[in-house]
Amino acid sequence: MKKMDLFMTSLFLFCCFGSKGIAEPMQSYIDAYVRLVKPLQMAANIAYWEAATTGKDENFDLFSQYDLQLKKITGDQKQFEILKTLLTQTATDSLLKRQLQVIYNQFLPNQIDPLLQQRIVNQTSLVERKFSTFRGEMNGTLVNQNEIDAILKTEKNSDIRQAAWEAGKQVGEAVSMDILHLVKLRNEAAQSLGFANFHTLSLTSAEQDPDQLDALMAELQQLSEEPFLRIKA
Repeated sequence: MKKMDLFMTSLFLFCCFGSKGIAEPMQSYIDAYVRLVKPLQMAANIAYWEAATTGKDENFDLFSQYDLQLKKITGDQKQFEILKTLLTQTATDSLLKRQLQVIYNQFLPNQIDPLLQQRIVNQTSLVERKFSTFRGEMNGTLVNQNEIDAILKTEKNSDIRQAAWEAGKQVGEAVSMDILHLVKLRNEAAQSLGFANFHTLSLTSAEQDPDQLDALMAELQQLSEEPFLRIKA
């Protein structure tokens, strides 16, 4: 069944019963959304797990396909307008309004050009793939991140620990240009929605105040800087 078919019930109820009460069309919209997204999200999570644990290209490709399907759903502008209209209605059930707000937060960052969305998904997959499959070199031997973590946790010899730490940093050079390109794409998407950058969009979608968070981080730095420098001296 196509995605629009699953939303028709909520739209029909909104048109027919809006004057009698908004709770029913709200619940219908939420139910339709969950029915549509739940199986795709589960499939995407499984595909991502398989990709992260095996490093196989086909698993990364499958995850990208599911991820793009989910973003197409939450990128539907017509459904976003219906959702915004529902949120403007007065409802006595605070749980319904809260669920709609959560869905709105999922829609907001995906109201972008579909071609740009495709590029972001592809670039994200590329970065994830490189991170997952990268092997750092340690004393002439290639080691994965799990091996590096194990050495850092258990090794008593500081020279060996440092060698493992250095090997873990090598991935940065391998993915740096790809990450910078991804940052540019994400910032372009955020700016098309009126946000300064992707960071601000992400915080807003997560219902966090960027200015408040920046102030908190600045305060933490101020309070911890002197004790940190004293301990490191």
